[in-house]
Amino acid sequence: MPGKILSPQAKVQPEGGYIGFKIGDLFEIKPTKAYRMTNDDLYATKGLVPVVSNSSVNNGIGGYVSLAPTESGNIITYSDTTTSDAIFYQPNDFIGYSHVQGLYPKQSGWTEKSLLYFIAAFKKSAGGKFDYANKFNRAVAAQLTVILPATASGQPDLSFMSSRIRELEEERIRELEAYIKACGFDDTALTPPEINKLRSMENKDLRYRRFRIIDLFEVNNAHNILKTDIVMGSGTTPYVTACEGNNSVAGYINYDNRFIESGDVVFIGGKTLVITYQAEDFFSNDSHNLLLRSKSEERNTENVQLFYVAALSKALQHKYSWGNSISKAKITSDYITLPVDQLGDVDYTTMDLCVNAMKKNIISKLEAFFSRESKVYHSVLKSI
Repeated sequence: MPGKILSPQAKVQPEGGYIGFKIGDLFEIKPTKAYRMTNDDLYATKGLVPVVSNSSVNNGIGGYVSLAPTESGNIITYSDTTTSDAIFYQPNDFIGYSHVQGLYPKQSGWTEKSLLYFIAAFKKSAGGKFDYANKFNRAVAAQLTVILPATASGQPDLSFMSSRIRELEEERIRELEAYIKACGFDDTALTPPEINKLRSMENKDLRYRRFRIIDLFEVNNAHNILKTDIVMGSGTTPYVTACEGNNSVAGYINYDNRFIESGDVVFIGGKTLVITYQAEDFFSNDSHNLLLRSKSEERNTENVQLFYVAALSKALQHKYSWGNSISKAKITSDYITLPVDQLGDVDYTTMDLCVNAMKKNIISKLEAFFSRESKVYHSVLKSI
């Protein structure tokens, strides 16, 4: 039976209060089943079955393959080689990957929303304790205590957890709706040029050409500002690292402006090959990070820069890894594939239109999701 949906204004506490539970008492912790697979296999994305990798973004999914799933959905996965952010709920059947662990509930009744609540509680308990140098292995995971709402009998209150997540979802939906309107995307209708460019891309009618990266960009190393030298939250300038989440922004700081990097630049995390577009001025955590500034600045819309990010990721992801990281010297021999016009020059108009059309399509899907979820939420409220 679904849990009671709480009013957003309600200050209801679980009957048993909040209790600490060891993860090992709630879940069986074991490696997810995986095939032998290289990075090239993973990034080939030639199928529909997700491969849950060590990634900290995209719900941990590194790619999609044409193999039978090795794991059933409705479980939690985490990577024991990265940070504690790499923990995700997997709704669908999937294939595991090296170093990806699974949390398999010992008690029946865990749903998507109660598992999502557990993930949030876990991140609060983990509190940045685990990273590349301090692995979150199975033995450590089993003993970690997570604070959860409890029933009167001292068991995890799964109904309360599910209701609280549903509440928060509705709140975030309203915030996202307001944000989209404020950004001018309340009209998601595609223009005729956008429709034509999307069709050309889908039908593979666009013309492409390979370009040397250094012919299109000025490439420089970033400054090196150690985490030990800054105070997180001390300012408003982004502190950008090689992490995958949150556009690689680890926090906001105040620091010596002699070390600031100018925005409107493509940023490559040198050790992890995480590629992002940084619109604003920022500080970098590592001199191994690369800054790619377009030589055609007059054509640099945000959409064009985002197209660069996607194209660079496609061109470089399969080539570099932690053990073979990219560098300013190595990138001189790398190429990027971009659409071109009739003269064979980079077609910035096509890049801009295609990305803008994709944005509109994604926002349109979000709006449909908002509408559907809001109707469900309010219908449940009326039935209480």
